[in-house]
Amino acid sequence: MAALFAACLAVQAQTDTTSVEEVYEPELYDFDEDEYAEIYSMGDNLGLGVYGGEYYLTGYSNKTGTSRETDFNDKFHIGLQYTFVNDDNATLLVKYEQTSFWETYQYTRPISETIFAPGAELTIKMNPSARLVLGAELQFNGAPDEYARRLTFGRLALYRDFPFRNGALFSAAIQTAFGYGYIEEVSSIRNFYRYNGYFSAGLWFQSADENFKIRVKATPYDYFDRCAVQVDLHYRPYYSLFENVYYMIQYGYGLEQQHQFLPEGTPLKPQHYIRIGLSLCPEFKM
Repeated sequence: MAALFAACLAVQAQTDTTSVEEVYEPELYDFDEDEYAEIYSMGDNLGLGVYGGEYYLTGYSNKTGTSRETDFNDKFHIGLQYTFVNDDNATLLVKYEQTSFWETYQYTRPISETIFAPGAELTIKMNPSARLVLGAELQFNGAPDEYARRLTFGRLALYRDFPFRNGALFSAAIQTAFGYGYIEEVSSIRNFYRYNGYFSAGLWFQSADENFKIRVKATPYDYFDRCAVQVDLHYRPYYSLFENVYYMIQYGYGLEQQHQFLPEGTPLKPQHYIRIGLSLCPEFKM
């Protein structure tokens, strides 16, 4: 009887060990950097490419601080890049972004604002899952005289990836900017930080099949009195005919990008906005 009892304990101990190993087998980032680099490497993506994704959205945003006649408008964004260097240590590229706010339902002024944003970026790959991005950028609306708005600044961003073994990916980033703003003939660092914010923090998740992607971004502004939040949801159905085309929903609260170009002294009233549309090649950019 004692021998049988001991044998049962031994079998139970072995079963418990196997069970614990199966239950607590790690699925997060427990593989080495070489394996990570092989799975998540961007490859030799040189030459012309997409920067941050392209999208066309239509929906609702408050008329706060604008001369619009309706709360409904469209938003259109294009982003292109040309990569000169992309290896295990660094990436060097120039980029161009253009964001237009279209008052589609307003006959007298269909385009309320177009923001042009050329720039350059140097990405230093500290290890396969962390990278430091140094950037320089100019944003302007191309309007003459008193309607001209310009932001000239440098950017410093840190990205950290947390991959799952099943292919899903979670990333976090923080970015700060430094420069000056030119708003209604007033050039000062005060304008830049009041309208553009001191820093941004972002989170990104994409599923293993890349059919679902989400970005959340928060930006304190107006001397930390307020905080803007924007959520971008991207979904690609399994029956999609186009590999890189996603349905997109964008919701935000706070200041939208066009508010960076309001005249000096304009009250910075936060607004809600929500739009739906299509997106091409969405990726995590701050």
